[in-house]
Amino acid sequence: MYWLELLIKSEYLEERVFNSLNEDAVELMKLLTASIKTARKPLTINH
Repeated sequence: MYWLELLIKSEYLEERVFNSLNEDAVELMKLLTASIKTARKPLTINH
């Protein structure tokens, strides 16, 4: 998200484009964080 902020502050991106990309980046971060948390959980086998 750092790079997106730099692009908006340098006026390289329009605000609407920034908002859209930033929302997508936040969602990706949430998905990746959830995946990492799931992967770190110990595997349990139920019989």
